[in-house]
Amino acid sequence: MKRVEQREEAVIKLYQLKVKSDIEKSSSSYTDMLITGVLENKDELDRKINKYLNNWTLDRLSLVDQAILEVASFEILYTDIDIKIAINEALELAKKYSDDKVKSMINACLDKIAKEKVNG
Repeated sequence: MKRVEQREEAVIKLYQLKVKSDIEKSSSSYTDMLITGVLENKDELDRKINKYLNNWTLDRLSLVDQAILEVASFEILYTDIDIKIAINEALELAKKYSDDKVKSMINACLDKIAKEKVNG
């Protein structure tokens, strides 16, 4: 399974967790790592995301948009994945599951999170 598919599976499973309390085991260890990482760091991730959502809060976004932002933010902040790849993959998922307005907001938010990480 390609990384892009693993990210998508993580987003879908996190979305499912937001709707119901349990999910089936994922098909890859990378997907499991993303899900576990997001859940273990949820408060910090959500704080960072809310900090950079201009005039929005995370809870106003759709559940799938929340999951996209959480997975990408986790990859940016806690993994060695290239930041540009994490952002680009999040935008591809937003293109598939969201609309252009939210896609732009996701891009801006993740860009600010990435800049904060790089610039300290």
